Amino acid sequence: MIFGDKAVFAIESEITEFLEGNPFGRFLLWCNHHLIGDDEDNWVMIYACRNHLVEFITYSRLMPEVDGMTKEIVFERVYEPVYSEGFFRSSYEEWSRIGGDLRTGGDLCACHHVEHLGMSSLMDRFQILLVESSNKEQRLIWRVVSSQEMYEGILPPQTFETVAQQFIDWLDSEWQEYRAGLKTDTGYSSR
Repeated sequence: MIFGDKAVFAIESEITEFLEGNPFGRFLLWCNHHLIGDDEDNWVMIYACRNHLVEFITYSRLMPEVDGMTKEIVFERVYEPVYSEGFFRSSYEEWSRIGGDLRTGGDLCACHHVEHLGMSSLMDRFQILLVESSNKEQRLIWRVVSSQEMYEGILPPQTFETVAQQFIDWLDSEWQEYRAGLKTDTGYSSR
């Protein structure tokens, strides 16, 4: 299933198997026709992606201080402080140290870092963040780990949240069918 528009922003997901009641399959992002994710990874814990997204879409990513900054500078200011010095650090103190002003109600990672949402399909291959400009446009910025190439997509306001909610609703429906016995661990039941 594809939710959204690959030319702007989309989530592509497919359940390949229910294993002991848990849906596994594919979870990919698309932005500006760029595939973000491992399209050969069929063992993503899809329900974990859903749960992360449910929380992620509640945070505000409004950061007017990044207006006019290049994607490289935004990445340096919003992504790098969390992973600086080779270990995970997510703190308001680090952002404040470099001159930022967070008003989001959460930490840098929870509010802006996207790669953990896609579990194994995204985490080892991409570094991804989402920020919102003062005009409410969303900037999805990602770097390919292997090549260090950086990309950016400008999304209309609320695009990420709308697409994520479509995915969440679809997965909830699939999960309800499974729980109602319409699906088994290996697919659809014979009912």
